[in-house]
Amino acid sequence: MNHYFQILLAAIVVCALPFDRSFAEEETRPKNAAGEFEAAPHPKTIRWSYLAPENGKPFNDPFSKLTQNQLSDLSYVVRVQRLIAQEKIKADGVDAKEAAELARKLKNEGVDIDWLMVQRERVRQIRGMQVEGLSKSIAKSLGDKQVTLTGYVIPIKTIEGRLTEFFLVPTSAVCSNEAAPSPLQVIFISTEPGIARPGIRIPVRVTGTVQAKTTKKSVRNGVAVTTIQSAYTMLQPEIKAYAQRGN
Repeated sequence: MNHYFQILLAAIVVCALPFDRSFAEEETRPKNAAGEFEAAPHPKTIRWSYLAPENGKPFNDPFSKLTQNQLSDLSYVVRVQRLIAQEKIKADGVDAKEAAELARKLKNEGVDIDWLMVQRERVRQIRGMQVEGLSKSIAKSLGDKQVTLTGYVIPIKTIEGRLTEFFLVPTSAVCSNEAAPSPLQVIFISTEPGIARPGIRIPVRVTGTVQAKTTKKSVRNGVAVTTIQSAYTMLQPEIKAYAQRGN
């Protein structure tokens, strides 16, 4: 009889263990003011503008005073001048003549090309420090909280048909534009075992923690290869297709 009683007591203790353990775990969860257990926090949805605030530290950037047309003309003139210096095109060719005409036009508009080229390296260095400082500040403000962003994919690396590395950018126009976007508007994402590659105009919703970490990659855009730099990396990403309607 004593032996039977011992077996019965052991069975009761064993059956009670899972209940006691789950109860103890539940007790460790935080409670709100009403004494109720709080649910796990939901990821915070943020806008792209949060990653690139407009009130960044100002500095004397002479290029910011140019119009988009002037910047485009200046870029063409400088590129042609470089190709002529490298003897890749003729100094009296069609491109050279067009560049010379644009250079005269810029001069008449008060644009000093030679002076701007001297300033270019200074501006590049200051912009780099500004981007680094802003990205660290933004990432610190987010901490290790889970955030959600909706954007578009610039593919980097594919393994067996699965996309394992990509840049996330705010608009689909960036994906098809030869000009590299601001690093503050680019997030590098690495994921295993990868995702099915979405179309260029198909948005995705990504959730994870944002870290200030620079990544520079060369990506193919049609027949051209563009170098893109991101100021952020997303850790432990969860990636989902984004339904634009009814969401």
